[in-house]
Amino acid sequence: MEIGEIEVQIEAMMVEIHSPIITIPGIGTRMGAMILAEIGDFSQFNSPDKILAYAGLSPSIYQSGHSAILSYLSDLELHNDREWYHAHKMQYQEANAEFIDMLQQHVLEIGNTDSSVIK
Repeated sequence: MEIGEIEVQIEAMMVEIHSPIITIPGIGTRMGAMILAEIGDFSQFNSPDKILAYAGLSPSIYQSGHSAILSYLSDLELHNDREWYHAHKMQYQEANAEFIDMLQQHVLEIGNTDSSVIK
């Protein structure tokens, strides 16, 4: 069977199951099919956090590797005012840089299976 034929069958299956996953911006038929193939039945997870943890995208998984993000967000939750923000601008910049790096890593990982996300 040719790759093109397989893609046509995948497209037909996605149309048949009418999954809302392809309504998410940036997720097309191919990526949606890969997510559904990996996750399976979403009802097996009782919260979005558990789906993220299963996929390796939960912030708690990155606690040791991305401590600046979590530290900043925890502090911000306790001190959410303009004065605190200005006094901790360096902490924000460090957390923001770490966050952008984490996003880039995930985009590259996704790009390994769907090159359309790295355009």
